[in-house]
Amino acid sequence: MNSKLWRLIFTIISTCIAAAVGLTASDSFVNFAQRDLSSVMSGAWVKPTYIAVFVAGGLVFGVAMGRTLFMKIELLGDRVNEMSTRDKLAIGAGLTLGIFLTAVISLPIFQAVKSPAIALPATLLVGLVVTYLATAAAVSMKE
Repeated sequence: MNSKLWRLIFTIISTCIAAAVGLTASDSFVNFAQRDLSSVMSGAWVKPTYIAVFVAGGLVFGVAMGRTLFMKIELLGDRVNEMSTRDKLAIGAGLTLGIFLTAVISLPIFQAVKSPAIALPATLLVGLVVTYLATAAAVSMKE
């Protein structure tokens, strides 16, 4: 497939995700506002207006984010095409090892931290660090 089609697909997916986040955020905001700001939030127009504003903001953000991220991914793909086979194998081995270690490390994190809202970002952060270090180590040993 050509690059324009992939860019369109990526932008549509990121836009849908950002719009869903906007919808969820609007619902949370309206619930908070109706509970704590009941005098201001009394009209029937309030909830649809906030939903429309948050979803529209999500759509705009999703389009911008999708296009920007895809350009970065294209640049990364071009750099990967220019790498030697040995470099690609070393990076692949490092990524595989890092993902495996992240899976092993995530189990104790989720058992120690009972809140998924804290455990998931902590696991992602630890996973990024471990995967980066494993990839850096594998690339340094490629010879």
